[in-house]
Amino acid sequence: MRAASDRSATRRNARWWIRLALPGLVSVLCGCATERVTHSGFLSDYSQLAPAHGNARDMVRLPPAGLDLSRYAGVVIDPPKILAPGLTDAQRRRLSFDLTDSLSVEFAAHLPVTTAHGPGILRVRTAITDVRQANVKQNVATLLLIPPLSNGGAAAEAEISDGGTQQVIAQIAFADVRGASSPSGFFSKTGHARKVLQEFAVKTVALVYPESSND
Repeated sequence: MRAASDRSATRRNARWWIRLALPGLVSVLCGCATERVTHSGFLSDYSQLAPAHGNARDMVRLPPAGLDLSRYAGVVIDPPKILAPGLTDAQRRRLSFDLTDSLSVEFAAHLPVTTAHGPGILRVRTAITDVRQANVKQNVATLLLIPPLSNGGAAAEAEISDGGTQQVIAQIAFADVRGASSPSGFFSKTGHARKVLQEFAVKTVALVYPESSND
């Protein structure tokens, strides 16, 4: 009886130590999973970027005051440049498709999306400059013990210009990660990155159509 009691006490003590140490362990392992804004060379000029709402991971160049958007009859969205290293061809295609689709959906609320270039058309150029992939195997292995530890994210840049004059209207360089708010992303290498790029699309459109953003 005493041996059984000792074993029970040992298990209780072990659980107590696990509960005590776990928050610190999670904090240490998750603390480095961040993304930073990139200066990849994709944008024509980075000197006019400034933090939006004081957020250094959301750098923007706003349109000139008095910009008349009524003179634009459509928007053309160039295929995204994939500058992020370490991606498979399938991942590159998926990220490119998803970003183009998100931009098309967001812009379509304001302008027809077209394939034409020229006067009266807004041109949108984008680049996916970094992708942090979640470690799916690690997340599966730790699922029953502690919350998944390996999250993902992305960095991207965009430039909106006048299709006729080629004059730059607005720019954005954005980076972020996802975590517990997007739980399914822990089990797809680029799931969190795709969520970040959806937000990036919303922020890109909100540069010229601020009412598009919920911020």
